[in-house]
Amino acid sequence: MTPQRLTPEQAIARLPSVAGYALTHNHFAVILADANNGRSNRIAVVEWAKDGQGRPMPDRDYAASLTLTLAKSGLATNSDVQAILVGYGPRGKNRVDELTEMLHQGGFTWEYIGAHVDDNEVRFKFEKEGLWNEPTPLPDVSAELVYEGKQLPAQTRNEYKARFAPEASPLFHQVSDLEAARFNKQSPKAQVEESLFHLSALSEGTGDRSEHMAKLAHGILHSDVVRDCVYIEAAKSDRATDSLIHTYQASPSNLRGELAPVAATCAYLNYKPLPVVEAITAHTTPEGRNARLGQLVLGVAKTGTHPGTVRQTLHAVAFAELDKAQKAFERSQRLSTAFPQQQSPGLKASKGEATRSRSSINQSRSTERDGRLF
Repeated sequence: MTPQRLTPEQAIARLPSVAGYALTHNHFAVILADANNGRSNRIAVVEWAKDGQGRPMPDRDYAASLTLTLAKSGLATNSDVQAILVGYGPRGKNRVDELTEMLHQGGFTWEYIGAHVDDNEVRFKFEKEGLWNEPTPLPDVSAELVYEGKQLPAQTRNEYKARFAPEASPLFHQVSDLEAARFNKQSPKAQVEESLFHLSALSEGTGDRSEHMAKLAHGILHSDVVRDCVYIEAAKSDRATDSLIHTYQASPSNLRGELAPVAATCAYLNYKPLPVVEAITAHTTPEGRNARLGQLVLGVAKTGTHPGTVRQTLHAVAFAELDKAQKAFERSQRLSTAFPQQQSPGLKASKGEATRSRSSINQSRSTERDGRLF
């Protein structure tokens, strides 16, 4: 996603669209922008933590906790960072002041702008001035969001999560035995390229949508190499990410539990908020081959780890594994040529292999996982 240059008012007005739902008096947001050009680079929206009795934690205690989390950004001593600290509701102003003080004590060298949002109005406290100004109405950015092809925020967190539930009826089914056999015989590189072709077609809205979904799903579930390369490439584009998520939503029930963790990982790497990851991973098959992937991405998302850092690591690992798998395939092809089998497998054998492939699609063979993060 390309960071946009926005005024503080515009950036704050867009926060509900970043979170996915309307923000209430118990929310807090941190926007980290480049102080030189005003472009926002990182945005975090959280609910003020609660204590063991379900009451909001004391402002100072949770501000200290947030300071520790922000210290993990690796940007604490970057003087080019402009931080907009946004508190919502009656306690919002005090929470901004507490966090600002904690960040100063923690050695952060950022330029600070405090913002307090209440009743759809915002007031600011600029660090150099040290005083809160008079509140002004937040701008209406709904038309801009619609023009950009983005959904308007839901009213509640649960309503937002419901947008990522599976379709009532599947929009596609598993590929045929013949198609599965054709795909499975290809080299790993060819499998990845074909799967990305179907993802691209879905993103661009070309061809038979159900066919593209079915073939994309088969590729993802055929091997970990294809799976990892697809969700990493998809995460680079909002439209591709949405297409992969919709493929999970539209899938038949016997595939959904294995596609869900893949879609959730892609959503996280594409900077989708935590409720999206939670909503999708909830449909993971508990003992499935992708269950660990779902558990890990949910855990990473909950810690607030920046997706960009994780994506760089995963990209390097995934495409190294693709290269390894491709070389292994080429070696096996050379051996097959040097030592051909005496008996041709024939049509019946091919059909048997295809049947085995289809019946085990949810537990299909996978390449080595050594060195993988997930």
